[in-house]
Amino acid sequence: MNDTERQLRLGLEIESNDDVIKLYGARNFKINQLIGSSDASNIDFELLKDFSIDKADCTEYLNEENKFMILCAPKGTGKTTLNLLWSNKLGKRPNHLSIVKYDSNISPEADDSVSPTSWIRMWKLNILDAIYQKLDIVYKINKSEWEGIYKLARNNNQSYNIIDCIVNTLKKRKMKKVEELVQKRNLKIWLFIDEVDQFFTKSPQNINKVSTLLLACKDLSNLFSNVYIRTTLKPNVWAILASQVTSLATMRDFIVDYRWSSDEIKTMIAKRISSYYHKYCDNDIVTKDDDWYIGLLFDLTTDFDLSDKNVEKRKQNNITKFEPHKTLSLLGIKRPRWVLSLIRQAIIEANKTDSGNKITITHIKKCLANYGRERLLDISAEYKVQCDNLRFIFYAFNRKNSSYKYTKLLTVINEEIVNQQTVKIDGVSDSCNAIQIAKYLYEIGFIEPKNRISKNKVEFWNFVENPLLLNDEGEDVESVAEQFIWEIQPAFRNVLNLDKVITRQN
Repeated sequence: MNDTERQLRLGLEIESNDDVIKLYGARNFKINQLIGSSDASNIDFELLKDFSIDKADCTEYLNEENKFMILCAPKGTGKTTLNLLWSNKLGKRPNHLSIVKYDSNISPEADDSVSPTSWIRMWKLNILDAIYQKLDIVYKINKSEWEGIYKLARNNNQSYNIIDCIVNTLKKRKMKKVEELVQKRNLKIWLFIDEVDQFFTKSPQNINKVSTLLLACKDLSNLFSNVYIRTTLKPNVWAILASQVTSLATMRDFIVDYRWSSDEIKTMIAKRISSYYHKYCDNDIVTKDDDWYIGLLFDLTTDFDLSDKNVEKRKQNNITKFEPHKTLSLLGIKRPRWVLSLIRQAIIEANKTDSGNKITITHIKKCLANYGRERLLDISAEYKVQCDNLRFIFYAFNRKNSSYKYTKLLTVINEEIVNQQTVKIDGVSDSCNAIQIAKYLYEIGFIEPKNRISKNKVEFWNFVENPLLLNDEGEDVESVAEQFIWEIQPAFRNVLNLDKVITRQN
């Protein structure tokens, strides 16, 4: 593409590629093509590959030495994307067969009267049938034959190749061309089961459904030497299951916690922009670094700190500006889907000006009331299954402070929540005290502890990396917690009308 063609395509006056970074802005991006759908299963796969990044913290989940693993993460963190991408990679390898199934096309149908044992049996039959269908075998295996295959493997207390088991079963029926199946005996069969907990409630039916899936997957992957199973689960669902189903006691060993760092959020944003830019604007340009692509949409000459006071301090001390990905990661609570939602809203704000500005912190701030309201609704819905009182708890902080010493935080929780309403948190207590509520708010990311390391640097902690900080069984909880400043997450401060916004300096 020559400069004239590029100029027409971008709608800019360009003399060189270096001018692109200066002249590009929010007006040049079509939001739907840049952000895409919030549901990875509805995105064109080629586009999904262009959007996505390789993350380094999934080693155990993707390790072929592990027959069964569970990816545990909140909504909006990319579990479905990871499964789709990895399934695609495996499907292209020699002697690999990969299958992706969602809740509606693999879950058994059963009511509250069905026992856990029956649930496990139904799950196993559905999983085996899904594998069988993917093998594209013309002969059907009926329910009793599947149960015979399973019982044979279990009774002999050893691991079987599932292809051998199928061949032996069909031979008994004297089927023709069965030997052709033997050629497939070296297949490694991968099954990804996703979103089974998407409509989870605390009903016996749902608890049985999800808990027995885990037990069935573990059992089948042990029984069949060439079957590998992966599934996903939200942390709050796991908390309920672990507290109510004793047979899941050892399942924690199979769980991989999936999370995003600020740097990975940055790479994710840059990948979206670069994918869009090379597809719609200029596919000839040499690949640039992340900052170059981010600079097409965000004004990197400005500071992206939410606090005007902090911005002024940096100017006076000649300290590097706060980068946009750090603020987006903070406000998105490191969930890619939420980060992209905020970018979508910020683009709309930037496009309200005649010049179609690049995004600045001003545009982001204008989104925070609506964005914070959406996120509170999201978290309330996501964790409602574990705590019905969340919306009441959140708004108990309305028009109060944004940061507290630990003892003051407990006082507010006692006065505004515990004394006003009984709070039940599944897996914690039917009548929670202030410490238990504070711990839960820390766990779901509503409050975060800040530790001042030096005069100019603070450190923020999170539950994933420090789950025992508010261990209510410890002896020195209060003395340890009092060393921190406990802050309401910045994403929620505007909608809750809190006193001020304090942001991070790391």
